[in-house]
Amino acid sequence: MSNAQGFVTAQHYDTNLLADTTNWFQCFDIPLTNGLNRVTLHAVDLAGNVTTVATNYTLDYSGATNAPVFQLFWRRMGSR
Repeated sequence: MSNAQGFVTAQHYDTNLLADTTNWFQCFDIPLTNGLNRVTLHAVDLAGNVTTVATNYTLDYSGATNAPVFQLFWRRMGSR
């Protein structure tokens, strides 16, 4: 998969600099294959400056002995 989009999930506004100084982001549902996976992230700021970071992740299920546990939280519309 390539050219997947990430999304800003939160920002910190610095009142001394009068600017957002920190951003948190998330890339949803990146498919991985068993073994080595190389993930490259490209970020562009408002001035057009590009930063690129490449990181390797290894997907290894050989040590997994228990099934994953999920919890689903569902808030009904109109309830408080």
